[in-house]
Amino acid sequence: MKLKNVMAMTTLCVANQLTYAEQIAVQYSVQSINVQSSNDAQKPLNETRVNVDTTPIWYYINNRFINQAQQEYAKLKKSYPNWIAEPALVNAMDNLSKPIQHKKRATTQTLKAELTAQDKAPEAIIINFVNLAKRGPNYWQKMPQTHYQLASTLAFKDKKLSSNTLMAWISFYRGNYGAALEHIKTVEQITPNNASANEAKVKVVTVLVADAVKKQDKGRLFALIKQYPDQPINDMIDSHAWQAVDQTEYKTALDWFEFTENYNAQLVVLEKQGRQTEATRLACNNPIQATLIDYCVNALSVIQLDQYNQQHYQSSLVAAAKIQEYKALNDDQLALYAWSQYNLNNQPESIIAFSTLLSNQPNNTDYANVLMDLLNDEQQLQQLALNSPAMAAGLKKRDMQVAWARKQFDRFNHLDAPQKAEQQLTLEVGLDWRKQNSEDEIANLQSLNYYLGFLKFWHDYRYGVRVNYETINSDTSNAGDDFWQETLTSSLSGNNKAIETGISGFIKRQTQRLNTFAELEYTKADGDLASSLSAKLSAVWFNSPSLITAATLYRERVDDSFLSLMGLYGSETERWGAVNETGLRALISYTFLPKWSVTPELNIAQLNGESVQNNTKLAFNFGFTRDLTALYEDKLDYLRVGPTINWMSYDKNLNYYTEGNGGYFSPKSYINLGGRAELLTLENTDWQIRSQLSLGYYWVTPGSIEQFPFASTSNTLNQESDSGIGSQFLIEGQWLLSPHWEIAGLLSSSYAADYNETNINLNVRWNFEEKTGLTSDGLISSSTYTENYAWH
Repeated sequence: MKLKNVMAMTTLCVANQLTYAEQIAVQYSVQSINVQSSNDAQKPLNETRVNVDTTPIWYYINNRFINQAQQEYAKLKKSYPNWIAEPALVNAMDNLSKPIQHKKRATTQTLKAELTAQDKAPEAIIINFVNLAKRGPNYWQKMPQTHYQLASTLAFKDKKLSSNTLMAWISFYRGNYGAALEHIKTVEQITPNNASANEAKVKVVTVLVADAVKKQDKGRLFALIKQYPDQPINDMIDSHAWQAVDQTEYKTALDWFEFTENYNAQLVVLEKQGRQTEATRLACNNPIQATLIDYCVNALSVIQLDQYNQQHYQSSLVAAAKIQEYKALNDDQLALYAWSQYNLNNQPESIIAFSTLLSNQPNNTDYANVLMDLLNDEQQLQQLALNSPAMAAGLKKRDMQVAWARKQFDRFNHLDAPQKAEQQLTLEVGLDWRKQNSEDEIANLQSLNYYLGFLKFWHDYRYGVRVNYETINSDTSNAGDDFWQETLTSSLSGNNKAIETGISGFIKRQTQRLNTFAELEYTKADGDLASSLSAKLSAVWFNSPSLITAATLYRERVDDSFLSLMGLYGSETERWGAVNETGLRALISYTFLPKWSVTPELNIAQLNGESVQNNTKLAFNFGFTRDLTALYEDKLDYLRVGPTINWMSYDKNLNYYTEGNGGYFSPKSYINLGGRAELLTLENTDWQIRSQLSLGYYWVTPGSIEQFPFASTSNTLNQESDSGIGSQFLIEGQWLLSPHWEIAGLLSSSYAADYNETNINLNVRWNFEEKTGLTSDGLISSSTYTENYAWH
């Protein structure tokens, strides 16, 4: 209540009026001249003489008011019996009673005396102004009107600083404010910025303002403001308005604050009345002071927050826009703006706002996380991370979480501890046993592969090498056996066993959105069997949390029979078989509903062999998957079930064992309709199990077969269509025996009518660095030597 204090000070000044009077008397004495002439210096002035005010008499004498002078002189004689008039006054009175014409005949001596008396008059007047000042405000208020008028007239006439200053105060105490202001004006003409006159002016104007306010005379107030621009008239009016506030007269107070255009005070009154909306409008419509701008912005900030809390995001943005008209948004206001844009899915605006917030608060993890959610530009995120520890930590945490969820364990290890990850080295030894049974002896296959190798990390890469030793056997077809509607004339027993040695290696890389690997295998068979070269190049793109695409270019051996795998000799110089399949596999996995995903897969390939007809394969698989992990979340990493449909077709049916045929399953049409279930136990434990089961009903249309495709005459053989139930089963696991030792195993089986295949795999590993848990990239089916896609 600053203005109330001003009014209180003004009231205190009025209450101390005797002090002001004494000050004026002192000022007057200092400013006046020495009133004692050389002739009067030795004449003591008694107290009675000094205190008699002779100003009126001298005024009447100088103006030749004879009767008035004589009456005043007699009055003083009567009032002060002991009073002795000054010689100059006595002479002046004597001369006043003489006729004017006698004055012309006066002697030179008389004229000199009269002139001397007139010269003495100013000194006497000055002496009496001093007396008048000393008498103080009590006397000034009750002094005779005639005396006051005489003193005022003399002050105006002599235009002395001290006299007019004194009369300004006397006029003030007598309530003659107009005369006071006139005397003050005279003082200002003599000496501008006179302290005493200025103080008197303030008091006079204060009284005039108070009177006008009391009478609600705004016209008079406007006139005073215009007439006295140097006076704080508005402050005086405000002090009265604050008094009205104290008396809860809010309407009156608001009226006067509007008159003085005191917006800050208006805000106080409006708030006391609960008129917050009007107060906000007033501040925002008059942003002429910093306090008004702050009030407006603060009020709009409350509105912005309130609208946001009520989820009225667009209204919150409107309030933010109004704030920006007056000043830039602070961090709190900008945060509300950013979250409102975010909730309204206004991505560009959200990114700009959150980026600004993060630059102001580089350690704010909330802003870093939301930017990671909004931004798809990895380069821009990395740029933000340069100046934001929160963003750098957030990106690492996100990448680790994403890597773990996508089973990019190589990448996860690298992110967690790059130096330790690069020190990882694993030595491995294992065996793969496979047995295949069919109605055709030559398709009854059994193989055993031993391998020894290592795995190593280097930066973002993992690489490994294996040395392989494999034995392959098939049943014997002897002379006289039925060999596809033909009787063998000679035995094939010399072509049902083989030993292979080879080397295979891979290199793999995992990045945030892409897994890739390449594998190359070279195999050399004993005897005259030709060597083979297999290769694989695979990639998986993690396009989004709901979309994954994968593709593999490959060249692999067809192992349906000894013929397709190794080849058979019809004579010492002629061989057929040893078929290779070169093609492309592509897959898309899309989560279209929570817990539901769809996975289409396409496979197209060209098949070629020695002295075997070329063939083309086209296959399509379509599956739906329902995620049921939540049922056993504390035990399983995933549990998926869903229906599948498979379709496959070859240009030619080369499932025959004569020269020119490939000896591999190649029907004209194959359809399988069924379902699939798969589970995996938790990652990063001492043991882990993966299981898979597929069951369906199949329809096979083999199509016709040429008995000797390259012969000039060849019979066409027809195979009967077939249908039935087919199944596939797989179970595998791994166990961390110690921090350095682990073991993994796999068992799988496939069945369809007269076909049955069984696989058993065993793998033992030693880790250079100690391990605390196992992850599914260590499962045998996840190995790059086995996996079709760079999934893990």
